Amino acid sequence: MKAFLLLCSMLVMFGATAQDTLNQRLSPSTDFSTEDSEKNNVKDKLLNLGVGKRFNRTKNSVAITLILQQAKVAEGQARYLTAINHYQKAIDLYVEQGDQQAVTDNMQQIAMLYQKLGRTKQALDKYQEVLERKEVMGDTTNLSMIRNNLIQLKPVSPRTIEQSKQTIPSDIEPIIDPNDQEQQRLKKLAEATETSQDYKQSLEYFKLYTELENQQKDEQQAQQLALQEKTFQLEKQAQRMNLLESEKAVQALTMAQQQEQLAWEKAFKRNLLAGLIILFMVAIISFILYRGKRKALGSLNMAYNELNTTKDKLVIAEERLKNLLDQQVSHGVARQLMDSGKADKAQKRFVCVMFLDIRNFTPFAERLLPEEIIKYQNDVFGLMIDLIDSNHGVINQFLGDGFMATFGLQDLQSNVCDDALAAATEIIEVVNRKSKAGAIPPTRVGIGLDAGDVVAGNVGTTIRKQYSITGNTVITAARIEKLNKKFKSQLLISKKVFDQLSEPEKLPDDFVIEELQGQKQPVTLLRVA
Repeated sequence: MKAFLLLCSMLVMFGATAQDTLNQRLSPSTDFSTEDSEKNNVKDKLLNLGVGKRFNRTKNSVAITLILQQAKVAEGQARYLTAINHYQKAIDLYVEQGDQQAVTDNMQQIAMLYQKLGRTKQALDKYQEVLERKEVMGDTTNLSMIRNNLIQLKPVSPRTIEQSKQTIPSDIEPIIDPNDQEQQRLKKLAEATETSQDYKQSLEYFKLYTELENQQKDEQQAQQLALQEKTFQLEKQAQRMNLLESEKAVQALTMAQQQEQLAWEKAFKRNLLAGLIILFMVAIISFILYRGKRKALGSLNMAYNELNTTKDKLVIAEERLKNLLDQQVSHGVARQLMDSGKADKAQKRFVCVMFLDIRNFTPFAERLLPEEIIKYQNDVFGLMIDLIDSNHGVINQFLGDGFMATFGLQDLQSNVCDDALAAATEIIEVVNRKSKAGAIPPTRVGIGLDAGDVVAGNVGTTIRKQYSITGNTVITAARIEKLNKKFKSQLLISKKVFDQLSEPEKLPDDFVIEELQGQKQPVTLLRVA
């Protein structure tokens, strides 16, 4: 990587130097005489070929490559703001080149980084801009994904309450008096809006209801006054018939009417004041409830946004944890360990255990530097890991110059002994081929295979645990691998492995019986390679 960056930097410097030199040589201030006609011809040819423009394009392309490489590195290290700055620089250079597709792709990458940072507004703006640019260019790539991101990032609108123009509920029975019917309609609407918590609209309906009630009272008062006037006229006619006798009665009646009028006015004013006070109190209570509701809604929106941010962080952390666990054990075993119901549960399984050792590793490593040893191990073990994984195996432990692998820990419908034998033969073939080709230093390996029941589980304390394989099969496989030195072989398998093979006839049947260190019973072995 460092060599690549250094090479790109040198190319940019060379392009800039060449461009400056070309500009100086072709500058109008240069004195071209008649004798220098050949130089003039060279200048015209270079300008016609667009050499300067080509150097500029090359310099920009190299700069974009460097900037995008830095952005990817920063993004991989979760330094999203730094990555966004690099992507923006690349966009500026793409704009100069007129590459609209690249500009749109980098904008979409910036939107995704804003989304990871939890900056909803910036992510929405960028996604919207990317969507508009894609629609203008007719690019339909990832349009559904961008629209889904826009929908997920937009804040959820509160549920709108039914407006005042809703119709009268069907359960209201018709009333004969139109005024009473209108009054009952307003009352029902006020109660309905109050039930839906639209207190402001409910207050408006109660105001209309009160005004209609007061209007009915005014009409009743007018009718009463008209009736009193009619009575007064009748009494006046009677007074003319009996002026002397009715004069006192008329005076008493007039006085009574005045007192009644005063009493009614006092009662009306008192009722009106009480009604205004009630309306004022209802308005204050409604306002207080409205402000509390609005404040609660704001707090809920803030909590929702914080919850989304926390959720994104948890998703990222979980993904990192899964990746780290997958590097230690296989994907299937990692899922079992992450399952809380199976994490500490030991399981008895029939497996095939492989032990592999690199021959003469100690004297070979003494001649190398530490970093050279690590590089050698990464190169050799790297290809072996791929072959173990492709044949459904799991590397349980690296042993410096070798490792232990197990086949059968994952819930698969395959023959574990077939998988182990295939992995062993492929490892020997690839190592021998790459050693002869010079891709790796000359390397020779020894492999031992044994099959049987083992106990697999997460062993340890709450502070430190390790996924471990325990059983006599593990010990036997390790002892078989060491016998490769005696037989000068590369692959030895036990009779248990041979008996479980689906096509044993492809192997020789030249078995030998050997005593193993630390075991009472001898083991029947077969040399495969």
